[in-house]
Amino acid sequence: MKKIYFLLLFVCLSIANLSAQFAASNFTLVSNISPEVGAGIKYSGCWGWTDTLNDKEYAIAGSITGTYFVDITNPYTPTVCAFYPAVNGNGNWREMKSYKNYLYVVNDNGAGTLGLQIFDMSTLPATVTLVSQNMDLFRRGHAAWIDGNKLYVSGVTYSNNTTSSLDVYSLATPTAPVLLRRLNQDYPSITYVHDSFARNDTVYASAAYQGLYVYKFTAANTFTLYQ
Repeated sequence: MKKIYFLLLFVCLSIANLSAQFAASNFTLVSNISPEVGAGIKYSGCWGWTDTLNDKEYAIAGSITGTYFVDITNPYTPTVCAFYPAVNGNGNWREMKSYKNYLYVVNDNGAGTLGLQIFDMSTLPATVTLVSQNMDLFRRGHAAWIDGNKLYVSGVTYSNNTTSSLDVYSLATPTAPVLLRRLNQDYPSITYVHDSFARNDTVYASAAYQGLYVYKFTAANTFTLYQ
């Protein structure tokens, strides 16, 4: 995405006006926006999405109070076009990833968490449509990644307070994810995955103090550790 620099700077620079403290190398800050008010921690994860049908680009930022959708088609004049508030209180850890025109948002902050949120972004910039928001799959998720039509959620807590290090969900039906496998079904010794990255079913899992592990998610829907 050609506006990737803006997307990354949206969150980082909004937190503490870092542009006044650090020099830039090989890129130029063209704008800055911080819609969240108040002091302290304001933002967490960020992502970007391109509406190819309407040739528009959006930055999406998780904040302590909800999720912001910002039109950055003109990077010099970023505009907040939609906001969806947090449920059951604020949350510091909010991450999101997109698949087709859908956005999947996870949150990991106790009472301020309500499972998985799915948004339809095809109605932007006028509005954003909440497709679903429930704890049927899980109550809390620390981080998310999408590879092909699979959603990887790490640091999972279910509604009964049991946990999983890393879950994989099928997005074959984008509005109704289906659990394919839990990492601890194949590797129960991995108790927590802080974050993950996947490409072509190769999964890089950062298991916090346990180390970095590389797995293959197979056609049989199982994890295999690369030796």
